[in-house]
Amino acid sequence: MLSALASLALAGGASAQPFNSRITTPAGIVYPFGEPESTIAIAGTTDVPGEVEIRCYQGALLKSFRKVAEHVEVAGERFATEAPVSALGRAPCQLRAVPVKFLERPLPLGEETEFAGPLVVPSRFEAQSGSYFAAADTLASSFSFEAAGTFALESELFSPTAHEDMKLFFGDADLSARPFGRESARSGVQVDGVNAFLPTSAQKLESELKEEAKRDKEPFAPLGDMPSLTVTRSYDEATHTIAIHEEDPLVRCTPSDEYPARVKTCTGFVATGVSLMRTWQTTSEDRVAQLSDTWRSTDGLAHTVSVRYQNELTSASKEGAAYEFPEEAGFAPTHAGEAKTLPAAGVILYKSRLSEPEAGDGVAPQGAIVYAGAPSGPLQVLAGTAEPGELGQNQFELPYEETIPAGGTSPTVRMAFVQGFGLAEVRALTEEALASYLPGEPPTAPPTAPPEPAAQPLGPSSPQRARASSVGRIGSGEGHVTVELACAGAAGGSCDVEALLSTTEHIRDAHLVGVSAKTRSRALAVGAKAATIAAGHRLTIVLALDATGRALLRRFGELPVHLLVSSTSQGVKSTVIDRSLTVKPPPPRKRHRH
Repeated sequence: MLSALASLALAGGASAQPFNSRITTPAGIVYPFGEPESTIAIAGTTDVPGEVEIRCYQGALLKSFRKVAEHVEVAGERFATEAPVSALGRAPCQLRAVPVKFLERPLPLGEETEFAGPLVVPSRFEAQSGSYFAAADTLASSFSFEAAGTFALESELFSPTAHEDMKLFFGDADLSARPFGRESARSGVQVDGVNAFLPTSAQKLESELKEEAKRDKEPFAPLGDMPSLTVTRSYDEATHTIAIHEEDPLVRCTPSDEYPARVKTCTGFVATGVSLMRTWQTTSEDRVAQLSDTWRSTDGLAHTVSVRYQNELTSASKEGAAYEFPEEAGFAPTHAGEAKTLPAAGVILYKSRLSEPEAGDGVAPQGAIVYAGAPSGPLQVLAGTAEPGELGQNQFELPYEETIPAGGTSPTVRMAFVQGFGLAEVRALTEEALASYLPGEPPTAPPTAPPEPAAQPLGPSSPQRARASSVGRIGSGEGHVTVELACAGAAGGSCDVEALLSTTEHIRDAHLVGVSAKTRSRALAVGAKAATIAAGHRLTIVLALDATGRALLRRFGELPVHLLVSSTSQGVKSTVIDRSLTVKPPPPRKRHRH
């Protein structure tokens, strides 16, 4: 194939020929975390003479790449360089070493070409003026986080059907009080009945008051005692999960707490004596974002806080979306002004397209918000799915009121934000979240079948030995295996279960040539998970491949695995599941970020 590479033909008049390269460091699928000053080492081999350019290709379009390093010297058919992780951008991409000025054709993400390299799935954290931005990415989906006084949480899922990212959460757990279509009568947080502001909300208020003064041609002085948040973060490249902890001290306006504030009523800030302690944790390949909010007394006094959690979700089509609230019969549109009374601990299910079947079509996301405790008042619909906002969002508000003892902390408000393309997957993940919120309580109804009799009852004063069993379907999905288990037995008993995925490598002449699900002494563990199930309850376990499993999956296209689930109760261990499955890979991603 003649190409622009003709200009790079070797000396001696040789005809144009395709060149080759292979990036060997890093290898497989890598999940770097971008922070200030963080770098990534890149090295490999090539027959390109002189120098190469390192690019990360994001899609199938011509020039759909980011330049990571330019003019990298080739010596002895080898090259090596170091590049900032920030150069990789925010979207999954594939590193390739190509001839300088190579523009011959697109190199789609995940496609094997003469320029070979690893898939890179970058996440990142960056401090911003008075706030922060963090993004956690996997090949399947992503979450992004900002401070509690802004949009807080947003998410996307990659659709293998539409070949693009689909938005779902679009500003959730937001405490800034900015409802659709109406003036807010109060701030997002009140402390001891007084309107209060988180650091990012205080900054925004100062900017608004400055504009008001400019419009009215009045003098304006910066507001004194502006609060500032602190944030820490950690990232696990092995599990590609992110944890974020922020502390937001709250302030109120002086000389008045009138709302909305005016230039003459808010000339500075005064501490309220309360701080928000917020933690985010991603799990399940960015299908779940767990939220924990605790309010702390910083002045040694007792306080009360009244909070309005605003949540926005997107609609996937003009027909609108639908919710299924706890204790309601099914999915239905919502309308502005509706109020919903929620029970203690529950799940709010969501379809981004009203007519979407529960199995999904791989395009319209479905999701859920799991809450650990009942709100202090009815859920208020601010913008319904029947009349979504300009960008297709709908919005509702959850009120919580908490008491903070003198010098102490309030009870923790916990929520989980779950996303997927099918409700079966979403429901399984919500059950795990509920189980973590309510230890010893059933996340779902107990199995309808009568409990199996205990194999060997213990003494009359001891609880009956429980026994785990498989209920429902055992499924292998994109990069994971799902199994539903039940623990049968008398109240007070429990089942400790362990799930293990393994595969066997086939070696020939010291080279890995294949894998199989056969169980042998050389079987390689590629995923594991442990859990405890109370007697009479059930639990869905999502068992994801570990880094070794993901690398083998990438190499062979699919991964045969052996699933072994064992149960231990009262010191007796038994096998629950012993079978072979095949795990399929997640689809290659094409991401569009703004």
